[in-house]
Amino acid sequence: MEDWLSLNNALYLIVLILGALVTVMSTKYRNILKELSELAEVLKSGYADQKLSKAEKEAVIREALDVVKAILLMKWSFK
Repeated sequence: MEDWLSLNNALYLIVLILGALVTVMSTKYRNILKELSELAEVLKSGYADQKLSKAEKEAVIREALDVVKAILLMKWSFK
């Protein structure tokens, strides 16, 4: 019994459990991460010339609202 109960195996088990938790969390938050990356892309393209035009501001606001929508859908989903 002491052969399989070692520090290396315990660390291996911890890494496996953490990997499973990260996988579960990433699937749960996938839509939020997608919306955040889209928001970052809009901000990056908007600030390419060091200022935001009115159309770029509206695009940023739309993407920010999409992020809020994704958070609300994740929080209050009925699955």
